[in-house]
Amino acid sequence: MRQFVIVALLFASSSCAQAAFSQPTTSPALAACGETLASRHFTAAMMLHTPATICFSNGMDVELSGQRLYALPELDSYLAAAAMKRGRWGVGLAFQSMGEPDFYLETMFTGYLGCAIAKYLYTGVSAGFNRVAMGDRYHSANALAFGCGVMLIPSQDWMAYASIRNPAEPEIIGGTKLHRELNAGIAVTRFENVGFAVEIKSRSGDDLRYSIGEVYRLSPVLSVSAGIMTSPFVPSFGCRFTWKQFGLLYAYRYHPELGGTHIWGIALSR
Repeated sequence: MRQFVIVALLFASSSCAQAAFSQPTTSPALAACGETLASRHFTAAMMLHTPATICFSNGMDVELSGQRLYALPELDSYLAAAAMKRGRWGVGLAFQSMGEPDFYLETMFTGYLGCAIAKYLYTGVSAGFNRVAMGDRYHSANALAFGCGVMLIPSQDWMAYASIRNPAEPEIIGGTKLHRELNAGIAVTRFENVGFAVEIKSRSGDDLRYSIGEVYRLSPVLSVSAGIMTSPFVPSFGCRFTWKQFGLLYAYRYHPELGGTHIWGIALSR
């Protein structure tokens, strides 16, 4: 019965294969501020949001995070990401895993390449291999995913960004295709200790989703974040403790039907 409930939660809104490739694993830094780029502190997993953010790398950045989705041990998820920048170019690699081998296991390997093509213009592309193994009762599926992103930073006061995933909507299995996903946002960065961002997200076949995120830097070692997402309404908050090259990340978000989930992570920047 419990397995049936988990399957229902994962696949209630779409086919098994399509929903499987909509993995909710994310960075605590992103989740805490409504999955926007409100924070000016780069962490490696931000490139999952918009590939062009890899150009914000400080040289070498690593991030590890994990969460138990809505108190279900069968849906433990983990994320490992690393990014490196030298000169105008940046490269990155991310690994995501969710579930357990005996029932449901989703894994993703994604590579990133970014370039600062002009002083105020960053671009990035991504390519990944996704696999879902849904046990003996369901088929397994593989898919290739591609994306690209751009960031415009005309001044220190604000920046605009946009990205697209699965532009060609590749087929997974049995005629099921990956949905095209687009997001675009504006972040205000003019204030020394406050960051703010507004974002709109579009996924083919779904309603538009809006996000608002804020980050407050309370001290050199502590910042707090909050955000909301619509369709459905999902609030979130979190914090970040920074000590020298290390950062401890935490986020909590609440889904109106599934309940709350905690996300923990660590970040290293050199």
